[in-house]
Amino acid sequence: MPRVLPILFLIAVFLGGCVPLSMHGALREAFDKAEAENKTVKKELAQALAESKRLQQEAASLKAANEALTRQARELSANLQQLNREKIGLAEQVASAQAALAAREAEKTALAVRAEEQALALRRMEAVKAPRPAAEPEREKPPRTLEAALKDEIANGSGSIRRGDGVVTIELMELLLYYNSAAATIRPEGLKVLKRIADVLKDGAEKEIRIEAHTDVVIRTTRFPSNMDLAVARANGVLRFLKTQHTADPVRMSAVGYAEPQVVTAGAGAQSRNRRVEIIVRSR
Repeated sequence: MPRVLPILFLIAVFLGGCVPLSMHGALREAFDKAEAENKTVKKELAQALAESKRLQQEAASLKAANEALTRQARELSANLQQLNREKIGLAEQVASAQAALAAREAEKTALAVRAEEQALALRRMEAVKAPRPAAEPEREKPPRTLEAALKDEIANGSGSIRRGDGVVTIELMELLLYYNSAAATIRPEGLKVLKRIADVLKDGAEKEIRIEAHTDVVIRTTRFPSNMDLAVARANGVLRFLKTQHTADPVRMSAVGYAEPQVVTAGAGAQSRNRRVEIIVRSR
């Protein structure tokens, strides 16, 4: 508005009548200057309007981008929640399958023990029915020491006993307990050996018993995807049997499996001796 006033003044002067030549030049110069400033103002106004329009367009674009990002964030959050639910569901399925497998293993072990006990009872009944000889020989007394219980196994190298400071380690070779290198079910002959060991350990003294199963042959089966799975299954199988024999306080009994070789001797055949089960008894 201040730049328009000189123009109005010049118009008023021209309308008022004649003016001196010197003043006419000054007025003309002021008029031209005012007109130039007016053009500059119009140009600046046009630029300001264009800049305002550009900023409005950028603001609209940013708003649209922000809304799109907000939608993506909501979708990602929903997907994450769905994945978490699926993860929890899979974990529950795995836990259920593991529990079912452990229950089946325990049932198989119990059935094997029951079959052995029934066979023993049948043999006793047959012995009672059979005619006794004139002079019945003295019955063999149950072994009172681990060395006596494992006399035959120590002799043929399938078992051994190591004694230390309050610790006794009973070592049983793989084929003494299992049919092959990929089996975890204890065969009947192995259950007999474990029964003799349990009878000796049931002396009433407080003790801790730890079962360690060692494997080294690489396996990959549906039942045992790795050596560790096989070793853990073997250790738990021996532990369950010893618990059924009331060998010690169950709270003080544990089991662990080892997949990597831990050979206890050197020389030929050392690696095959790694495939073993150790019953470690620690006096309290």
